[in-house]
Amino acid sequence: MRTSSLRVAMMRSIMTIALLASIATAQSLTTTFAGGNGLAGNMFDVSTLGSSVIIDDLDVNIDAGTFTVDVWAVTGGGSFEPVHGNAAAWTLIGSAPNITSAGPNLPTNLGLSMGYLIPPVTTQGLYVTCTSGSPTNYTNGTNGGGIYVSDSFLAIHEGIGKGLSGYPTTFSTTVGGGTLPFPSASSRIFNGTIYYTPVTGFSDDLYLATISAPVDSVACEFLTATETVTATFVNVGSNTVLAGSLIQIDLVVDGGAPVSEFITTPNDLLLGQSYTHTFAATANLAAPGAHTIDVTVFYGGDLDPSNDGKSKVVNSGSATTVTVFPWLENFDSTTVDNTTIPPTGWTQDQSDGSGTNSDWYFKTGTTGSVNTGPNGDHSSGSGYYAYTEDSGNFAQTNLDSPCLDLSSLIAPQMNFWFHSFNSNSTPTTNQNFLAVDVISFPGGTITMDVAGPYGHQPAANWAASTWTQGTVNLAPFAGQLIQLRFRSQTSGGSTTHDIAIDDIGVFEPVPTPGQAPQPGLAVFDIENAVNGNLAPVSTGLGGPYFTTVTQGQGFTLHFEAEAFQPIAVVYGALNPVSATYPGGIGQFDIGGPGVDVNGIPLNLAVFVNAIGWVQAGAPGFPFDALFFTKTSGQLDVGLAMPPFGLPTGTVLTTFQSAIASSSAPFVHLSNAIEVTLN
Repeated sequence: MRTSSLRVAMMRSIMTIALLASIATAQSLTTTFAGGNGLAGNMFDVSTLGSSVIIDDLDVNIDAGTFTVDVWAVTGGGSFEPVHGNAAAWTLIGSAPNITSAGPNLPTNLGLSMGYLIPPVTTQGLYVTCTSGSPTNYTNGTNGGGIYVSDSFLAIHEGIGKGLSGYPTTFSTTVGGGTLPFPSASSRIFNGTIYYTPVTGFSDDLYLATISAPVDSVACEFLTATETVTATFVNVGSNTVLAGSLIQIDLVVDGGAPVSEFITTPNDLLLGQSYTHTFAATANLAAPGAHTIDVTVFYGGDLDPSNDGKSKVVNSGSATTVTVFPWLENFDSTTVDNTTIPPTGWTQDQSDGSGTNSDWYFKTGTTGSVNTGPNGDHSSGSGYYAYTEDSGNFAQTNLDSPCLDLSSLIAPQMNFWFHSFNSNSTPTTNQNFLAVDVISFPGGTITMDVAGPYGHQPAANWAASTWTQGTVNLAPFAGQLIQLRFRSQTSGGSTTHDIAIDDIGVFEPVPTPGQAPQPGLAVFDIENAVNGNLAPVSTGLGGPYFTTVTQGQGFTLHFEAEAFQPIAVVYGALNPVSATYPGGIGQFDIGGPGVDVNGIPLNLAVFVNAIGWVQAGAPGFPFDALFFTKTSGQLDVGLAMPPFGLPTGTVLTTFQSAIASSSAPFVHLSNAIEVTLN
């Protein structure tokens, strides 16, 4: 008797080991990332080869930028061909908002958890598309509708390209490649990877397919302490889960203690049928940042524990909220020319339109259109700016700022620079307009036209067109959490009017008692310095000004005055209005306390021109302490920052210059600039 029991126990152990060894694990099947052609998306068929599979996630091939990618399936199964233009015949099974592409011909993962079951020996039409533009890359095929790649469980067929006309209410009947019905000598091959799990035929097996709620908070809003959690499980076993079956489902929030709830199934669940449960318990996700939701389903006869659980990361609040002011955005963190990927915290509005040129571009140099748009960025001419291309045709193209927490500000203000030139120098109906809106949170209330609309800014011609400063009073929004929305139009009726923005600053206005630049006589700049109100030197407003330089790298002193004039550069501690001189000479904002017998502030030092030269043709003496402007009246002096090993944030010194002139009072003081190490 004992021997018989031992044999039974051994046989059970062997069977258990065999079952565990056969548990299905996640698989993937890749077509190609060769690209070569493209449109908004792809329609194609997949087919299962002998067993059911669960489609979980995808990699896609899309151009650089930030896009929303939707995944659809023909409802109830079947090929895409007879219903390719009928949106009512499809079900949205996954959507990945604001996915930042890895770049063309590289895999971009959508991060989905679709849990979509395809029965055995079934053809299933799929539609994978970006919801704006035509950034999807695919490859021309030669075997319309035929299998392109397969493995033991799944086959991916050649398909077609798809545009966005009418999307998502209707699906475009325009076919990118080939003709329908197949066969066709020309087709389009989906570029990507399908991640799936084979269902290997266990008799009893529940699969935790999705956690559909909660989802990431919207824009600048935060999730609450009582968020609803909803999950769906699917019967992927060959046995029916009978009505009245008791099933346990557990919830874990941020690694805490599990909360168990029990479900009595109200009806039979056949193979492929699902049940959705909303927990009575809620999740506390009020704290800013990422939260992890884990859900696990337990069923008495379940033979495959590998697919019983799912984990989901949910974000509460924006990943980038600005709390320190003044805040300045110059778009120079951009490293790829003409990209639609915005700087950190900025977002392209996905609801304003779709198609080519429906987003803002981040650009250096001139725009794509002829004789419109700026020659370069506002501050240096060689950095980056944001612009909308008038080759599009959109009533509005929206760019949203990071979340700005104005709780510390009493009377906030925004300054920005914009370029709005129409190559038809006297436009009537064919001009575009720029406006600034404010989105307030919570609630996402939009206040329209807090600045603008700004149309064409007159100039003699494109070469003479310049940047214009805009000012926005944000005092009505003090203490609030907001986003700024820059809303540009490209539907003015021609392709002659690009619109650009740059050097956006939000700050609490402060007095600026320092010496202002003196245009034509004494203007001084270092690495695009700004004053306490984030106004650059080019505004001509009062100083002192501030800039940063990078340890171990070069920086430039820029002077503007009359031609061939000597320049003396002095430096010392910042001390606004340390000494004032009449007759238009100006004031020193460095040195002191106290002055010498000549009224010059104490504790100043002279920055020596070690080269010891005089600009050719310039009057004056070859004093080592002097620089000289050139024929243009300008001079750039490059300096190098030695690798001192000083800590970031160290104030190095404050520079100011005295520049001679050809008429009384024969010398003028420039603005002062404090230099900090970054």
